[in-house]
Amino acid sequence: MSIDLTDRSRDGLVDERFQSPPSSDDKRKTILAAARECIAESGLDGTSIAKIARRAGVSKSLVLYHFGTKQSLAAAAWETALADVGIRLHPSWALSRASIAWKLTFE
Repeated sequence: MSIDLTDRSRDGLVDERFQSPPSSDDKRKTILAAARECIAESGLDGTSIAKIARRAGVSKSLVLYHFGTKQSLAAAAWETALADVGIRLHPSWALSRASIAWKLTFE
C-alpha cells in the first residue's frame, strides 16, 4: 500500500480538512466586508451585530471581540471603504472612530 504525497493544491484536489483555519486578520476582514454590505443594504440603524455575524459566518462574540461596539465596527468599515478608494484618514483628526462613523453616516 502506498500513500500519494504529491501536491494536489494546483489541481483543486486539496482536502479542506487539512487546510489551516482562517487567521484572525482574515476573520476581521470578513467581518468588515459583511458590515459594509449590511450597512449599505439596511443603514446603520437597521443593521445589528447579530446580522453582521450571520453574514460573516462568525459568532456575535467574535465580532464584539474584534470591534467592541457596533459604532466602532461601523467606523472601521468606513475606514476600509475609504481606503479602498484611496482616501486615508489623517491620524491628527481629533475625532474618535465612532464619531467619524456617525458623521459620515448622518451628516
